[in-house]
Amino acid sequence: MYIFRIAAIWLLTAALFTVLVGCDEETRNSLSQLAQSAQEMQAGAEELTRSMQEMQTNGDREPVEPVDFRVLRDLIPAQVSGLEETDRGGERNQMGNFTLVNAKADFQGSDRERISIEITDVGGAPGLNMLGLGMMMMEIDRESTSGFERTGTHNGHRMHEKFDANRGQGEKTVLVQQRFIVKVSGRNTSPERIEEALRGVNIGELERLSASS
Repeated sequence: MYIFRIAAIWLLTAALFTVLVGCDEETRNSLSQLAQSAQEMQAGAEELTRSMQEMQTNGDREPVEPVDFRVLRDLIPAQVSGLEETDRGGERNQMGNFTLVNAKADFQGSDRERISIEITDVGGAPGLNMLGLGMMMMEIDRESTSGFERTGTHNGHRMHEKFDANRGQGEKTVLVQQRFIVKVSGRNTSPERIEEALRGVNIGELERLSASS
């Protein structure tokens, strides 16, 4: 099913590039944007297919016991400069052989600024660590006056980040040791503030936890 979708998207992209040759500049720009969207859909479908294949490959692997959410909660920084903590907590959810553990803290400041820091341990759900993180595996680097989106690394771990300058909204997501997902999101804020909050997360301790389990 996924193969047919990828093939259809590829054919649509090829057709659009063919049409571009005979169009005026305005139409060509519109079709170029449509072609870019089709290419992104194709890349996303390919990543989803790989994720599903990984789930099947890892389906027989015994899940690792997730850490206590209280441990993850303590790895979230106690403060983000200029902001006040409004909530901190965590939870453990289990369904059959799959277990997900999550911890989160929320901070707020003046002018409705909000920052949320979240750590999720997917060690109890083998194969799910890549599902939904396809954008992180792609090579993305785009920027405009309205914001940016790119992939890269943070402390040697794969990262995806985006920011909408018009709304002051963005996020950074880091995948640590193919197990822990660290996500920092913000509203009415700046990329610098989001980066500062991410630097406060103890990535080294997440690496140690992964190695010891």
